[in-house]
Amino acid sequence: SRRLLTVVDATNTRWAYRDPLISRARRFDVPVLAVVMATPLEVCQERNADRDGVFAPYPGANAAPIPPTRVSVLHYETRKEPPHLREVDAVLTIDAAGAAAEWHGADRLPVEVLAAPWLADTLDAPARPRFVPDRIGYAL
Repeated sequence: SRRLLTVVDATNTRWAYRDPLISRARRFDVPVLAVVMATPLEVCQERNADRDGVFAPYPGANAAPIPPTRVSVLHYETRKEPPHLREVDAVLTIDAAGAAAEWHGADRLPVEVLAAPWLADTLDAPARPRFVPDRIGYAL
């Protein structure tokens, strides 16, 4: 309701998992950007096996490995039911190296979302210009 940037760091592999979050954002007229990690299954399995249960890859992350079969299921579900523009405003796909691989709907996001430092550091190409209505008319 305060319209602050909110990041949901979760493996929302199915539409049913994402829908309550997206519905809440829509209720408050907040744009929704889905970030899809297009990491090969083998890399996911390797990274999971490297988890030692003590040191998390980033603050708040789970340090413990999960069963390899669960990694396979999550990977499959992500590929089977990825976010689409019919449910979110934009979809950014990140490759295994951490670079932007595909952008869909970037022109539908407000400039302040595209200019967020965490997003700008990820992108390897600028988004298309977009006028932001109901704000101070500026474009990126």
